[in-house]
Amino acid sequence: MHNLPPLHLTPSEPQDSLAQEYQREATLLKNLKLPQKPSGHGSSGSDWSKVEVNAVRAVPLLNQNPSRIIPEHYFPNGGDQGFTELAKSICAPSIDDLKGYNEDLFERNPYCSFFVGLSELATTGTSEDTINKQFLKSTSMGSMSSELSTSSNEDSSESVAATALRNFVVTTLIGMKQHKNLANTASKRVQLRCSANEVRFTWKMGGSTYVAENDGLIGVNFPGSMSGSDRNTKAPVVNLECKQRNAGGIKRRSGEPEGWNPSIFAQEVAEMIGSMQTQMERNSFCLPDQESFVISLHGTLFYVSTAYFSPEYISYLKDGESPPMPDFLWVRRSTHYDLKDRAGRKGALEILWALVRYIASGEAKVNIVHAAMKALGRPSD
Repeated sequence: MHNLPPLHLTPSEPQDSLAQEYQREATLLKNLKLPQKPSGHGSSGSDWSKVEVNAVRAVPLLNQNPSRIIPEHYFPNGGDQGFTELAKSICAPSIDDLKGYNEDLFERNPYCSFFVGLSELATTGTSEDTINKQFLKSTSMGSMSSELSTSSNEDSSESVAATALRNFVVTTLIGMKQHKNLANTASKRVQLRCSANEVRFTWKMGGSTYVAENDGLIGVNFPGSMSGSDRNTKAPVVNLECKQRNAGGIKRRSGEPEGWNPSIFAQEVAEMIGSMQTQMERNSFCLPDQESFVISLHGTLFYVSTAYFSPEYISYLKDGESPPMPDFLWVRRSTHYDLKDRAGRKGALEILWALVRYIASGEAKVNIVHAAMKALGRPSD
C-alpha cells in the first residue's frame, strides 16, 4: 500500500493516549493572543509551547513505521548497489571504535567526517578527568578511582550534532548519485543538496507574525540559466534540527530511549509550518497542498517527522476562524535510530535514502520541486 498524502489514519492511531490528549486540548487560532515582541519579529518557534501547538491543532503520532512516513516503494532493496555500498561503509565502526576513534582506520571511508562528530557525541568523560584520575592513581592518592563510565558527551554543544548530521546527509547524497536528481529533468545538476545555511522563516498566521529557524537544510540546486553556477535556497524541502541529549530539561541516560518532550514537538511543528508557508510564498507555481519534513538529531538519536497540509488546513492558518477539514494536523514521527549502534545507523540510512528518493521523484507535495520541474518544461507528476 502506498502511503501518499492525504494521510489515511489507521483505526488505532487517533486512539493513542497522547494523540487523544492533544485532540481534546485543541483550540482555535483566533483565541490565541500573543503580544508582539519589540523587535517586531513576533513569537519565535523556539519559544512555542503546547498553547501554540493546540491552537494550530497539531497532534503527534509517535514511533511510526518508516513506511508510514515515506511510501514503501522508495526504500532500498537488494538490487540497490549504491545503498549496499553506503550501508557497508556507515556500519564499519563499532560503538567501541567510536568511543576510541582512530581516524587512520577509517580514512578511506566516505563517512569519515561523520564518524569524527559521532565519536565526539559518543565519547565518555573528558581528557581532564582521565588525566586527574591517572595522576591520583600514580601517586597512590586515588587507587580506588575507576575509568568505567556509561555516560556520554551527547550534551555537548548543539553545533557538534548539527555538523555530524550535515556530514551524514552530505555523504549520503553524494553516494546516492542519480537518485538525488529531480525526476524528469535532463540536467544532472538539478538535484537535492544539503546546505549548512540556517534559514529563518517569517510568516503570518491568524493575524500574528511568527518566526522559526532551522539548523541546516536539504534544498533544490537549480543552476543559473546564464552562468551555470550553483544556487542556494531559502525554501528547504527538508529541515535539519539538532538538540542536546537532555534538551527541553528532560534528562535521560545515554542509550535510553527519549521520552516525550512537548517543547521539542512544539518547535518542530513551528518549523514545519514556517517551511510550508515559505514554500507557498516563494514560488510562483503553487500546489494547493503541501508536505513538510524535519530530520532531527538529539545527541545520537535520529528520527524523521512529517506533516501533510491540506488546502483546508492552509486556509485555516491564514484566517484562524474555523476548524479545518480534516480537523487536525497529524504529525507523524518515525521510530528513533541510535547512531552509536550499527543497526541504528543502517536504519537511519534507509529512511534518509527513501526520503530523498521520494522528494526527488516529484511525488511528494513540495512546491519548489514541482516548480523546478515545470520550469524545465517537464511534467511534475
